[in-house]
Amino acid sequence: MRQYAFLLALLGASAWAQCSEPFYPARPGMSWEYQVESAQPARVHLVVNRVSSHGFVVTQTTQFQGTTVKIHLHWSCTPQGLVSPDFFSGSVSIPKLTGAFKSTLVRYNGVIFPPAALWKPGYSWSYHFVIRETSTESVPNSPSVQVQVDETVTNTIIGPAKVQVPAGTYQALEVKSAYRVLTTEELPNGMSYATPPIQDTATSYYVQGIGLVLQVTPQTREELLHFTP
Repeated sequence: MRQYAFLLALLGASAWAQCSEPFYPARPGMSWEYQVESAQPARVHLVVNRVSSHGFVVTQTTQFQGTTVKIHLHWSCTPQGLVSPDFFSGSVSIPKLTGAFKSTLVRYNGVIFPPAALWKPGYSWSYHFVIRETSTESVPNSPSVQVQVDETVTNTIIGPAKVQVPAGTYQALEVKSAYRVLTTEELPNGMSYATPPIQDTATSYYVQGIGLVLQVTPQTREELLHFTP
C-alpha cells in the first residue's frame, strides 16, 4: 500500500493515527497480562499480532479452572474510534467444562474506544449490541440452548485517579460504565422466555500508552500484572 510514496504515506499516517488510540495502544508484540479475581479466578494474556493502517489483531488467552481458551479479536479503526465485532462474537470450545459455545453478532452500533481527544472528564459515550448465543452441553444428546442478549453500555469519564496494581502505580483516568442487559432464552419446544432487565456497573482505570490497568465490578476485580510495550 505504501509503494505510492508521498500520497499514500500521508493516508497511512492518518489511518495509523486512528489506530494508535493512547488508551488502547497497538504495536506488534505489545502485550498485557491480567489477574481476574472472581468466583472463577482467571489469568488473561493479550498480545498484539498484526497491525495495519485499517486495524489490528489481538490474541486473548484465558486460563481458568485448568482450561485454556484462546480467541482472536479483530479491531477496526474508524474516525469515530475503535470497534470490534469479535468483541461480541466468536466460537469457543471448552470440553472439560460445558462443551461448545458460539456467539453470533446480530447488530451493533457505537464505538468501544472513542478518539483520544474526547477522553476528558465528563465525556460520555455508549454502544449497543445484540448477540445470539448457542451452547451445546458436553453431555451426549443434550439439546443446544439459544439465548439472545440485547445489551447497552454507557461509559462516563470521571477524572484523574491514582491506582496501584501489581504492575505498578499509575496516574489513570477513571471511567464508570453502566450495563443494561435484556436476555431472551429460546426453549427446545419453540417457546421463548425473557428475563427482567439486568443492571450492572463497572469502574475502569485507563493509562495513556498502556490501556486498562484495573477494572472493578460488584463481582470481579481485574488487575494488570505485566505490560510489555
